Amino acid sequence: MPTWGYAIIAALIAVLAAYTLWPDTGAGGVAVFPPKISEPFTVSGDLGEQRIEGGRVRVAGLDRPSETQAVAGFATLATTLKVAPDRIEDGIDAQAARAWGIDGSRKLTLGEAERQWGEADGTAAVWDPAKRRVYLLKPEDVRRLSHAAARLDARALLEMKPEEPPGWLQLDGVRLNRIAGAWRFPGDTRPRASGRCERLLAGLRSVQLTSLVGAPAEAVAAHELLLPGLSGLEERLRVLRLGERVFLERAGTPAQELPAADAVALTTALATLREDRLIDPPGIGAPDSVVVRQGGNELFQLARRGSHGSDGQKPWEVRWSGGAEPAAKDAGERIQTALLSLVISDAAASPEPLWPGAITIEVAPEYGQPLRAMISGTRVWADGWEGRVAQLPEALANLRPDACFDLHPLPVELERVVKLQRRWPGEPARDEVHARAAGGSWARTHPVGAVPADALAVGRLARSLVRLNAKSVRLATPAEKALPASAELAVRIAPVKVNMTGAEDEVELEDTVPQERAWRLLPEPASDRLLPLGQTWLMVDAIGGLVFTIDASDAEALLADVASTHLFPIAPSLVAAVEIAGASGTMSFRLARSGAAWTIRRDGVEAPADAIATRRLLRALAALDARGPAAIPAGESTTIVLETGDGERISTRVRVLAPGNVAAMTERGGVQLDADAWAQVTLDPAAYAAGSGK
Repeated sequence: MPTWGYAIIAALIAVLAAYTLWPDTGAGGVAVFPPKISEPFTVSGDLGEQRIEGGRVRVAGLDRPSETQAVAGFATLATTLKVAPDRIEDGIDAQAARAWGIDGSRKLTLGEAERQWGEADGTAAVWDPAKRRVYLLKPEDVRRLSHAAARLDARALLEMKPEEPPGWLQLDGVRLNRIAGAWRFPGDTRPRASGRCERLLAGLRSVQLTSLVGAPAEAVAAHELLLPGLSGLEERLRVLRLGERVFLERAGTPAQELPAADAVALTTALATLREDRLIDPPGIGAPDSVVVRQGGNELFQLARRGSHGSDGQKPWEVRWSGGAEPAAKDAGERIQTALLSLVISDAAASPEPLWPGAITIEVAPEYGQPLRAMISGTRVWADGWEGRVAQLPEALANLRPDACFDLHPLPVELERVVKLQRRWPGEPARDEVHARAAGGSWARTHPVGAVPADALAVGRLARSLVRLNAKSVRLATPAEKALPASAELAVRIAPVKVNMTGAEDEVELEDTVPQERAWRLLPEPASDRLLPLGQTWLMVDAIGGLVFTIDASDAEALLADVASTHLFPIAPSLVAAVEIAGASGTMSFRLARSGAAWTIRRDGVEAPADAIATRRLLRALAALDARGPAAIPAGESTTIVLETGDGERISTRVRVLAPGNVAAMTERGGVQLDADAWAQVTLDPAAYAAGSGK
């Protein structure tokens, strides 16, 4: 044979050897794992070595169901890992493999084949002990491999088929049976417990096996549960408690500590099963309508109207023989929730009673069976059961149309308010109109030539109006409508935006054209002074027939002066914090609102503050008015910052240039202040300490 022939044979042998040693299964390179990973096999995970066989996982001495998708995901990831031939090193023993973090803690055993992997110092590898070969991979590939192998068992603590609800459960020796979709107590002598049982089962299904630690020995058993499991076996559970901690223990499995929210939900579900609920359906959607009748006559009804809001629901409207008004956002939900939470005593099966003057409530939900209940004093009836309630919830005890009214005088989006008008009947010179420009900024349009308004202050006024939540609302009496107003407030509301998609657009006619709303504001007749502390105001709807009772602080925000000449064009009621930094850092402190109270922080120490003194400071700051421009030379000054609840900050530096000469540096430049007005601003932090009486 010629020499070149031997050369060709040698080359073929080399190629064949290379293929045998490094089988290239595709363009991606050399396969790292065996081409197929099938049961049985073992792989390291978070809970230790897992043996997967026959759809089960043996791990940490437990026999768990396997998670089919997790097993398939791990197998797919492993079998598709490939490297280039130059990323393979041979002749690597166990000691040398440690250089890549391979210590046997992460491995796969499949028949005679074994793979171990690890990561160290930014490099990662998979090691084949039989061939003493290391495959060098990217660290992220090895991390994905470890993550995929972490848990191949089903994480749910219980083995229950979600498509087959259990036919029974036993709680502390009391067995409930699921018959015709309803959960019933023994002998069917108590009202059904369908909703509570379903919520309990949902909570049990959500508990996961996450720890092998178990519960402390001091934990005490509070409840025992039995459920039908797979293949006719019973699931035996115990609820253990240790102080505020709650554990769920499945027989043969370490107890699992429940997160705080889940612990509360489970213990609540267990506790409510001791009660008798008048109505407890297995499932029910949000209410779609509510009708309330008395003696056969309709008192009122709640119905959805208008376009869907951001929560996906249409707003409620309350309708009765005397008219219709917007209802509270949760008006229907309050009545439905109250019915579902009715706990009764002396429960007994009963046909529908004939109670003179009884109130009948019918709730039609989005899905599920309608609810129908009757109330006569403390006696209630629904779904074939009668009982007594110790005290009716407010939503059921006060079933009147006005009890459902919306407490928001203007429940619309801020962006829809495009015009604001304020009138003072006793001071017509103060009347003003503000309009929103296309870009969203506000400007005073009336009177012409008046002092410009501060656009941010007008924005706060509009925001205060749409956020306003009244203390109460009722139908206005003729006397209330005739009361002289201290001020009047009117707005124009732009139409809602409609997507022209056909019949899906369910928009009320009034929402397609601009709307006008107006209110008359006045202190409650029992009060004789303007805005004293603790006073309430009436806000009478000038177009509709409602009267709202609002806090004096809310009235103050609606009537605040918005002139741009104000040093701080913000109503005191909107201020959430005041920061004062005195000259050279002396006399520095911060006052912050905490609900109805105030606190003062000075030198890192926080203490209660005097609310009256703080209020006096806010009024003094609100009274500071620019008297004209001023040049302010460099020098020591006092910095004052007001902060709103929305996080807006208004900062000004004030400097006393000479006796009777006070100036301030604002965002618009230097301005002259009235010295007498500035003298009312107390800068001594001691004046604001609680109980100072100053």
